Amino acid sequence: MMESQEIRKTNKKINTFFSGVMILTLSTVLVKIVGLLYKIPMLHCLGSVGMGYFNAAYEWYALISVLATAGLPIASSMMIAEERGREREAASEYCVLQIERICLKIFAIIGAVGCAVLLLGAPWIARSIGSPMTAPALMAVAPTVLFSCLSASYRGYFQGFQNMLPTALSQLIEAVAKLVLGVSFALWALRQGWQTPYVAAAAMLGLSIGVALSCLYLMICRMKQGVNVKRAAKVAVRSLPHGSRQRELLRRLVLLAVPITVSSSVFSLTKIVDMTLILRRLQHLGMESEAANALYGIYTTVTVPIFNLIPALLTSVALPLIPTLSAQIEAKDVQGQGETVNTAMRLTALLSIPASLALALYSKPIISLLFGISGTELGTSASLLTALSVSVAFSGMITTTNAILQAYGQAKLPIISMLIGSAIKLLSAAILIGIPSVNIYGAPLSTLLCNSVIVGINLHMIAKHSSIAASLRRVLLRPLLAAVPSVGLPALLFALLSSYGWNERVLFVAMVPVTLVMMAALSLKSGILGAQELEGIANGKIYRLLQRRLRFLLPKKL
Repeated sequence: MMESQEIRKTNKKINTFFSGVMILTLSTVLVKIVGLLYKIPMLHCLGSVGMGYFNAAYEWYALISVLATAGLPIASSMMIAEERGREREAASEYCVLQIERICLKIFAIIGAVGCAVLLLGAPWIARSIGSPMTAPALMAVAPTVLFSCLSASYRGYFQGFQNMLPTALSQLIEAVAKLVLGVSFALWALRQGWQTPYVAAAAMLGLSIGVALSCLYLMICRMKQGVNVKRAAKVAVRSLPHGSRQRELLRRLVLLAVPITVSSSVFSLTKIVDMTLILRRLQHLGMESEAANALYGIYTTVTVPIFNLIPALLTSVALPLIPTLSAQIEAKDVQGQGETVNTAMRLTALLSIPASLALALYSKPIISLLFGISGTELGTSASLLTALSVSVAFSGMITTTNAILQAYGQAKLPIISMLIGSAIKLLSAAILIGIPSVNIYGAPLSTLLCNSVIVGINLHMIAKHSSIAASLRRVLLRPLLAAVPSVGLPALLFALLSSYGWNERVLFVAMVPVTLVMMAALSLKSGILGAQELEGIANGKIYRLLQRRLRFLLPKKL
C-alpha cells in the first residue's frame, strides 16, 4: 500500500514537472516567434550595420543581466522547493517568505549597480569592442538591468512553488512590448532623420520599457498571492530566531547562487570576447570597420537567433527540473529522481536532435521565409546556419545537464566544464577566424568544439556524482532513430520538388507538418513519449484520446 502511494506521488511530481515544461515551452515558442517578428522589421529599419550596434549593446546587457540574475532565482527556487517539501509547515512558510525578502533586497541593489555601470561606462565599453558608435544603444538599455533583476526575484519565487505560469506570461508580455514599442520607436527615430546609432538606441529604449512592464505584471501577481503567505508566516515568527535564521538563509543562498552565476556568466563573457574577436580578426584580414560590423550584424541578427531557438526552448525543461529534482533529493525519493532525470534528458534529445537536422537541411528556406533576404546575404547567412546547426543538439544538452548537476548540489562542476569549453572556443575562434579561407565561419566551428566538450564533461560528472544512470539507448539513440526518417524523408522530397522549380518557401511550409506528424508518431510508437509525459499534456486528455482512437500508435509497454 505504501509502495503504491509512493509511486502515485512520484507520478504526480513527474506530471507536474512535465506540465511546467509544456507551459514554458509554449510560452518560449511564442516569445521566440515574436522575437523573430521583431528582428525582421528591425533589420529593415537599421540595416546590417545598425543591427551590429544593436546586437553589440544587447550582448553587454545580457552579460550584466546574467551576472546579476543567473544564480539567485535558481537558488531561491531550489530552497523554496526544499522548504515546501518539509513537514514543519508553519516554519517552512516563514522560511519561504524570508528567502523571498532576502532575494528581493539583493536584486534591488545589484540591479541599481548594474544599471549605473552600463550607463556610465557605455563610452568606454563601446571603444573597447572596437565599435564606438554602440555607446547610445548601451545607455538606452541600461535601465533594463534593474527591471530584469527585480523580475528574476519574483520568477524564482513562483518557480519554487513549481508555478511556471507567471514566468511564462511575463516573458510573453516582455516580448510583445519589445516588438511593438521597439519597432515604433525605431520608425519614429527614422522619420526624425536620426543617424543609425541613435535609431538603434531608440529601439533599445523599447526593450527597456518592455522589461519594465513584465516586471510590473510579476509584482501584481505576487501582491495577489502575498496576503495568505504573510498571514501563515505570523505563526512561525514567535518560534524562530529572526536574525540567525536570516543569516543562515543568506549564507545558503550565496553558496548555491555563486557557482551557478559563475558557470552562466562564463558563457556570456565568452560571447563578448567572441564578438570582439570576430570584429577585430575580420578587420585584421583587411576588412573595413563598417564591413566587419555588417558581416557581424548578419551573423548575429539572422543566423544566431535561429540557432538559439532550441536552446531557449530547453530552458523550459531546465527551469521546472531544478525545483522538482531538488524536492525529490530532499525527500530521498530515488525512484522519482531517476524518472525526472530520464524524462528531462529524453525531452531534451527529442527537441534538439530533429531541430539540429532540420536547420542543416532547410537553412536557406528558413532564413528566406523569416527575413525575406536574398542574394549574397541569404547565401552567407544560410551557410553559417548550416555550420551552426550541428551545435544545436549539444547546446540543448548543456542546459539540461547543468541543471541536473546544480540540483544535486554540484553547482561548481559546470564551472569547470564551461571554463574548459570556453577556453577551447576562444582559442579555436582566434585561430580559425584569422584564416582568410575560413574567416567568420570560424565562429560556428569553434562553437561546435566548445559545446561538444562541455556536454562530454557534464555527462561524465553526472554519472560520477549521482546515483542516476540515464539509459543512453532511451535518451539519445531512440530520438536519433526517430529524427532521421522524420526529417530526412521530407527533406529528400523537398530537394526533389525544388529541383523541378517548385517554390522553396511553399515547399518548406508544407514539409513542416509532415515532419512533425512523423516525429510524433515515431516518438509514441518507440516509447520516447510514455504515459507519464502524455498525462502531463492537457490533463491527460491527449493520452486518453490516443487510447480510444489511435491505440496502434502507442507501444505495447509504456
